[in-house]
Amino acid sequence: MKNYLSKWGSLLIVLLVGLLFVACSNEPTSNSNEDPEANQEDSSTEQNVIRVTMDSDIDNLDPYAFKSDAAQIVVDATYETFVDFGSSEDSEGTIIANTDEVVPNLTDYEISEDGTVVTLKVNSGATFTNGDPVDAEAVAFSIERALTGGGYSALLWGIITVSSMDQVEVVDDSVVITLEQGSPMTEKVLPLALNVPVSPSVTQENATDADPWANDWYRNNILGTGPYLLSDWTPGVEYRLSPAPNYWNEDKLKNDGVIVRVVQDAQQRLALLKQGAVDVALGLPPRNLAELKEDPEITVYDFPSTNTNYLVMNNDVAPFDDPLVRQAVNLAIDSDNLINNVLYGFARPLNSVVPEGMPTHLDVVGDNAYNIEKAKELLEEAGVSGFSTELYVNTSRTEDQQVAVWIKDALEQIGINVEINTVSDAAYRENQQSGVMPMFIEYWFSWVNDPFFQMFWMFTSDAATNAAKYKNPEVDELIAQGMYELDETKREELSHKLQQMIVEDAPIALLYQRNYVVAANSEIKGMNRWPDQHIRFHTLHK
Repeated sequence: MKNYLSKWGSLLIVLLVGLLFVACSNEPTSNSNEDPEANQEDSSTEQNVIRVTMDSDIDNLDPYAFKSDAAQIVVDATYETFVDFGSSEDSEGTIIANTDEVVPNLTDYEISEDGTVVTLKVNSGATFTNGDPVDAEAVAFSIERALTGGGYSALLWGIITVSSMDQVEVVDDSVVITLEQGSPMTEKVLPLALNVPVSPSVTQENATDADPWANDWYRNNILGTGPYLLSDWTPGVEYRLSPAPNYWNEDKLKNDGVIVRVVQDAQQRLALLKQGAVDVALGLPPRNLAELKEDPEITVYDFPSTNTNYLVMNNDVAPFDDPLVRQAVNLAIDSDNLINNVLYGFARPLNSVVPEGMPTHLDVVGDNAYNIEKAKELLEEAGVSGFSTELYVNTSRTEDQQVAVWIKDALEQIGINVEINTVSDAAYRENQQSGVMPMFIEYWFSWVNDPFFQMFWMFTSDAATNAAKYKNPEVDELIAQGMYELDETKREELSHKLQQMIVEDAPIALLYQRNYVVAANSEIKGMNRWPDQHIRFHTLHK
């Protein structure tokens, strides 16, 4: 088991770069299934077109290799997953996905009692937007492209122990997948955005000897199964999603299309929303969101989240190689100050490495969240009172820059002199990989709402996403056990033990869980929250 996890741990850098840290070029698209009439009507005359503004642009349309937030939102709109999370409406009509419920979508599914066999039975009515049927051969072909085509979908299949097409078999209208080992995460991985079908015929038509999986074609083109086509895209400016004329599940779509304006400046996005020029604004700063709560024309959707925000201490660099020093840093930072003064209440305390809202969460910190005197005592015990260090922040993360000032002031109270270094995104990532930063601010958001998925990526010794370079062989072994433990009681016991061990080792300083917040014109209905915190456009309407 441990060797199997180590194999995938060696590939974590792909996910680190691909999912968390976006630095990609934008290229125009041409779509083979584009609706020629999609752009002929002025958007201002269309009553049920949803207008959105965000700071992210499309980088790659390949559903197995996208990186930017905008690209994932477009993939979600134009492709569909084999299965999906169940959902329900709250009292205000907001649609909330349920990570504990998986429902059929393009396929039905069944998992054997021992967890080692997954059967995907294809929905007989499902089609690609060009009218071609989605059949079992197409599903198997798509899994093969995911495993061998060079994207990072293979990492998620690897988590549930699928690494070879020898494990995949077409049986009549079903695809039977044999796992090397049963996993409690199988149902949580199957609905993720990376698990979508692509057309075998379109892939083969656009493949070359040098590019057998048509990666170049998929980078700039879409042919999916979803409710929209990407009908227009001006990089860095705007893109448009139009209803797919051959969409197989037409009752799902609640609007007449979506126009997304790419606006880097948050104040400009705020102005567009307040002026009524857009219906939905993504990525607004907490200060602005707090102000918008008082605006009767705007609805602020404030969703709790497992988004884990923390201060990284490089465990390989003195004096942060001493857990006493790391514990002192934790005790010196008052998270309530950050939540109230930087996040304006759009966050909650982070009191474990498994955040609140994730199964088996345990409040490990309790009453020991903030204690200046105890922090001073720990530094004296470690023999490093009065040292100086550097805290690096990313220029693209304004919130982190503000948090850094509060951390600097907090650590000065226990005699640690902190110099804040604000560097470019590229320099920040380069410095992180080289290990030269003694302290820096990061966040982690797990697509899979599972404690061992969370701890595997963040704290396994050989994981490239282990930003703190934390190493504890016993922690590695317990994580490996929990990854594939099917007994929920034993799994909870393992998780609780790990949470206590890691918080005591204090490889990071726990800051807060940042809420997922969306601001919208109050006329917009059908707002939604999915586990990956990317908006689904098809439910929105006026």
